[in-house]
Amino acid sequence: MTLGIIFNPTAGRGRAGRQRARLEDGLRRRGVPFRLWETPAPATGAGLALRAAAQCDAVIAAGGDGTVHEVSAGLLEGGGDRPLGVLPLGTGNDFARAVGMPPALEEALDALLAARPVCIDHGRLEADTPHGRLTRTFVNGVGIGLDAEVAARAMQHKRLPGVLSYLVAALRAVPRWQAPAAEVTLEPGEADEQRWSGPLLLLAVGNGPSAGGGFRLTPAACLADGRLDVCRVQAMPLRRVWPLIPAALRGQHGRAPEVALERVRELHIRTMRPVPVHLDGELLTRAAHTVRLHVQPGGLRLLRPCYDSK
Repeated sequence: MTLGIIFNPTAGRGRAGRQRARLEDGLRRRGVPFRLWETPAPATGAGLALRAAAQCDAVIAAGGDGTVHEVSAGLLEGGGDRPLGVLPLGTGNDFARAVGMPPALEEALDALLAARPVCIDHGRLEADTPHGRLTRTFVNGVGIGLDAEVAARAMQHKRLPGVLSYLVAALRAVPRWQAPAAEVTLEPGEADEQRWSGPLLLLAVGNGPSAGGGFRLTPAACLADGRLDVCRVQAMPLRRVWPLIPAALRGQHGRAPEVALERVRELHIRTMRPVPVHLDGELLTRAAHTVRLHVQPGGLRLLRPCYDSK
């Protein structure tokens, strides 16, 4: 099997670029045929994934969550049945963690080569902004409101390791955040439709259990259950926000009365003022006022590591 590697040298604050030689040597030592394409700039991964899918048996995103997002988007757009693989070389690596990939390169290579193709879900998003409608796919998660503001600010702290960049961003963003009035509809048009309205701190939608380098906002999320997990947090006094941050790292924030955890096929969010939205950890827009999300069950083939316990 020939692997098509989509390699982001800037992932992980440049750590990925420093590991390219080790990656290529590791594949050669294991006798694995491969071709490697290096992303020359942001937003080029999807096109390279299409090229790799036409020439290789599997397409591997070697980078962080942003690289995974671009490569998966390319495969979903027109990559046929080529499976997606992941080598975690980024800062957050939330999707790789959900997949079960080890963080160390040599162990990750062994896990990747022993992986089997499985079908997992992905999500689809439509967001209305003052500049028109945005339509995107996602594989790990979406954040709306404060969650997205923190993700945007974390981009300014890329030199900090992993979750620390998000913690610093949260410390700066939380005191300045003004929760907008919002309306959230779960399973719109269905018999089990539910509605909520009020001031919204954040709304996180997870196909995977974590975001932001390890915040377990949707701790029970599963990549292949045909559902999206939703974490809705209503506005609260600042003194109650701070304890939620370490609780979210442990996946225990659901105990707070302002937090609701739900599982849906589709949801709509409308806010009374434009809010930021992140998609798989990357800022999509700062000015969405309506967002619609739904799950696409089993729509993506993934190379998932096989362990004795699975």
